Amino acid sequence: MSGSRTFDERLNAWLEEGPDAAPSDLLGAILTELPRVANERRFGPFRYPRFGPARRPVPLLARLLGAAAVVVLAVIASVALMPGLQIQFGGGPTPSPTSTPIPTPIPTPMRTLDGRLSPAPKGSFAFDPCGPPQYPTAFSASGTGFDAGAVRGWIAYRSGTSIMATDPANPEHTIVLDRSLQADPTSWSPDGSRLLLVGAGIGSPEGLPSVLVLESKGSAIRLANWGSGSFSRDGKTVVYSVPGGGLCLAGSDGSAPQLLAFDLAEPLDGGPAWSPDGSLIAWLDFVEDSPVYGHHAFGLSFIRPDGSGLRQLALRLPGEGDGTAGLTWSPDGAKLAFWSRYQVYVVDADGSGLRQITTDGDNRWPTWSPDGSRIAFVREGKLYTMNPDGTDMRAVPGVAPDGSIAWNPVP
Repeated sequence: MSGSRTFDERLNAWLEEGPDAAPSDLLGAILTELPRVANERRFGPFRYPRFGPARRPVPLLARLLGAAAVVVLAVIASVALMPGLQIQFGGGPTPSPTSTPIPTPIPTPMRTLDGRLSPAPKGSFAFDPCGPPQYPTAFSASGTGFDAGAVRGWIAYRSGTSIMATDPANPEHTIVLDRSLQADPTSWSPDGSRLLLVGAGIGSPEGLPSVLVLESKGSAIRLANWGSGSFSRDGKTVVYSVPGGGLCLAGSDGSAPQLLAFDLAEPLDGGPAWSPDGSLIAWLDFVEDSPVYGHHAFGLSFIRPDGSGLRQLALRLPGEGDGTAGLTWSPDGAKLAFWSRYQVYVVDADGSGLRQITTDGDNRWPTWSPDGSRIAFVREGKLYTMNPDGTDMRAVPGVAPDGSIAWNPVP
């Protein structure tokens, strides 16, 4: 629009042509003009009657107020609908003290308008993605517990509503860890005594994929209503993803949940995996409508447990994140495995050297053996193992997991 137009003409043109026709300074002009026009209408020689003709002219003040309302609504809609936009407010409460040594994140990375994660000032957010679960955090599972020493080096999986563990070398040796949680294993604690799960669980509505910790004594703890997670090196902390919220840290007993990385880009981020040496957290990262990465970008990102050292999309993956999950570190921390579009991949820990190690069929949920010499995975609904390069593929007879699997890291 021409800069020679009066403010009134510019405002009318915008209201007639739509917000796309607004000049960049129109909001500022509205805020500048509003007090002046209000003052003129209050003290000027002409006042619109309180009850006037039905078809009187619309006063400029009313148009200004209407335009300001449109702008406010547009801003609110942008916050609600624009992928990657976050609002942060200062002065959030400090988490309550806990004996669990959770790393204190430094300035929290958050998704910006261009779809990237970047440091943000400390404070609380419009909502707390790491808030306590909506349903009870601790409850008794139906099982009587299990002997942690008896399942070392075994593979946990779900069969129907039961969580099972089997010895891959002797699959006739199979035990029940829990009979009714109906949740899928994602990782074992480093000492092999607790199992991290994602699933509906008990005590919550059917279908709510809670993050759960199953203890060998038979009890369970709900860490979050949504997401998936991984244990820290010492097993005292869990990192978990909250779709549409970000990455969170909490004690493995559910204590002191806190934000590590805030992300509203898209509710598809997931699969955080803590490196064996405890120095890095990797996750499958989705970015939408970014001028840096394009309309949709999906790949592997890294961050340190204190919130520093972010490496966004160190590895770009094809597709848009559909059918990609199961991120897991090798025991020596040199490689990661995951599945995407029903094939298993291995990549070096720096995001280089991506290799597809399965070539046909439906292959999902890779997990490393304790010594790193084998990868177990689910192929066409059955349990298999193979070398890390995809050779020497072997079926584990009689084992048919219904979801993800986890290999106990203790040999």
